Amino acid sequence: FIPSATTICQNTCLNVTDNSTNYPQSYEWRFEGGTPQLWGDKTPPPVCYADTGTHKITLIVSNPAGADTSIRNVRVNPGPQPVAVEHTFQITEGDFVTLAACATGDIYSWSNPIAIITNNDTTVIVQPEETQTYPLIISAFGCISNCDYTVYVKSGLLLPTGFSPNGDGVNDVFHILNTNI
Repeated sequence: FIPSATTICQNTCLNVTDNSTNYPQSYEWRFEGGTPQLWGDKTPPPVCYADTGTHKITLIVSNPAGADTSIRNVRVNPGPQPVAVEHTFQITEGDFVTLAACATGDIYSWSNPIAIITNNDTTVIVQPEETQTYPLIISAFGCISNCDYTVYVKSGLLLPTGFSPNGDGVNDVFHILNTNI
């Protein structure tokens, strides 16, 4: 038999193709660590792996003349590990915001409207002039994870509703709050 891949990412699936000869009449598939774990027909469904490591796939075929066994290994690599971060931000026109990676990995590819920045930075600082979405692709052990960050930009003049000119350093001056003005 031939697996569709010998190395896959955690929480993904692979297919196997039977190449048996001499007219097998029975099939016994064993997928160590996979789902399903057992299959008794020529063509099993996709086999999915939730756990990392090396897992054995065994096929035993038989006919009235005897039986034969074939074994292959599949390596399941861990993907990027998720991290809880904010994905939506609201800023005032002219302000900056720091975007933090949604997972840990080896390579981080941040996209913006102008370019793709591939580096090892787990954060980027952006200053969009209008509402913008920033996709991030994270790679670990050849496996990828995606997440998007949306920065909503409020525009227009931001004026305070009051001030206290008492010399305490807090709201002593009445001025427009937008940083780009």
